[in-house]
Amino acid sequence: MGTGGGEFVEDLRAAGVDAYGLDIFLAPEQLARSYYVMADASRTGLPSGSFEAIYSNFSLFMPSAHNSDAFLKGVLTEMGRL
Repeated sequence: MGTGGGEFVEDLRAAGVDAYGLDIFLAPEQLARSYYVMADASRTGLPSGSFEAIYSNFSLFMPSAHNSDAFLKGVLTEMGRL
């Protein structure tokens, strides 16, 4: 979650991992690939149990207006659901 430019997703896929990237903002070239999802991390709309693991390195901790306690709780709840 918070895939940004997608470098990590692309590296994982090149290594044979079935990786997906999710971000609220995606570049047109990312949107053209089926393994990128543009969505709010607190309510992705993806089915429960969609992933074996979720990785988010930095995006949850960046200072922003979205990083309220309620938003972070929603994102962590969504991560657990997925």
